[in-house]
Amino acid sequence: MSSDNGKRLFLETTIQVFKIFGHPNCDRKEINKILESHKLVTSTYVLKEFKLGFIKAAVDFYNLICDSENISEALRRTDKGFFGRQQSKIINIYALVIENLGEGLSLSKKQVLKRLNYFINGYLERKFYKNIETPLIDKTKCVFADFNPTKNDEDGLWEYKPSCRKSDPNDCEVQLFVEKNIEILKEIVEQYNLNSESKVDEETKRRNQTAIKIISDDDVAYGRRNCNNLSDWLICLEVPEDVVLFTINRKHYEIPCDLLNIRLYDAI
Repeated sequence: MSSDNGKRLFLETTIQVFKIFGHPNCDRKEINKILESHKLVTSTYVLKEFKLGFIKAAVDFYNLICDSENISEALRRTDKGFFGRQQSKIINIYALVIENLGEGLSLSKKQVLKRLNYFINGYLERKFYKNIETPLIDKTKCVFADFNPTKNDEDGLWEYKPSCRKSDPNDCEVQLFVEKNIEILKEIVEQYNLNSESKVDEETKRRNQTAIKIISDDDVAYGRRNCNNLSDWLICLEVPEDVVLFTINRKHYEIPCDLLNIRLYDAI
């Protein structure tokens, strides 16, 4: 039994995903059992990552099926239209459709589209919010968190193309948030640069490179690409002092959590 049992947990993106879709390296039932015994918090930035990843994947898959003769054709076409993580997310969405409708059934195009509509229309977001304290932590004022898909009445397709650019001002406060935390960001970069290149994955290298640019010019933090690149480090900076961070992706969080005195949940 973890000594953190009963404490508030901050759920970062991997936990929010795996509690719904599962993962080969961790038991979904075990994750949800842990969540049931804790008070849970998360942020609008995590919601943004979830929506851009999995609600967008549901939209992409829906539109692809509409443009395909059948489900098999749509799945084959993911090889050409989607790559890496986005293709994997579409497969996860389809696996959840099968799980919802019943294993072993021969699912029709109509059945799958109906279930994807259900996912896009609120089901996935409700699963994200399950037992989460509201309002969400909102230190970055991420505008993507409030952006939702819309359905085109003419062709029946879903549209989901949120944008965030320096040339298109909005209420995002990620730049201000970074300014307030620029000294700790410098410390995180310094600690990561002490690691040998062999110990740092490509995603962390990109995060480190982006952080170095932002330290020189914090205006760089504003805009979707750089905001996304900072990702896990921004999430660490959002975690309240009295909250334990729950993640499966410990290697991305250990150094910033050590610097910020944030505890990592260690039950899995």
